[in-house]
Amino acid sequence: MRYSQLLPTSASLSAVMLTLFLAGCTPQNGQQVEETDASSPLTENEVDQEMLRDDFTFAELEALRLQVHRTIGTPFATDPSQCRVLPFGAKPCGGPSRYVIYSIQETDPDVIEPLVDQYNTWSEIYNEREGLMSDCAVVPEVSATVINGICVPTEYADR
Repeated sequence: MRYSQLLPTSASLSAVMLTLFLAGCTPQNGQQVEETDASSPLTENEVDQEMLRDDFTFAELEALRLQVHRTIGTPFATDPSQCRVLPFGAKPCGGPSRYVIYSIQETDPDVIEPLVDQYNTWSEIYNEREGLMSDCAVVPEVSATVINGICVPTEYADR
């Protein structure tokens, strides 16, 4: 069978699949669809409500972790005073599981701090909900400095 003979069938099949896909995305039985602007930031109350949710999935927790790291990006800085350290995650025994470093030159504290707070809250809830355990070792707090224009843990400056 030649390729040209398959083309009309492929095009028809694609058209049917597209129609079914779009039909699945439309409201049924007069349902109203609430329009939201995905680019608009959450209000403080919405952030508080989202933080208190305990029905999130592991995938949502992981997506939030990635969002924090994407928001931080590379913490470029010209001076150590631009570097900030935040506790990140929660160990089942208590305390942070690690620390993240960001630069106020690159990242707005009013954006990153609520994201990290939400991640920490969800991490704590997840540990408790899943009955997780850990070694209970205390993770020492890090300080930050600038090496080659990037905020890094101070311990790297000693190397």
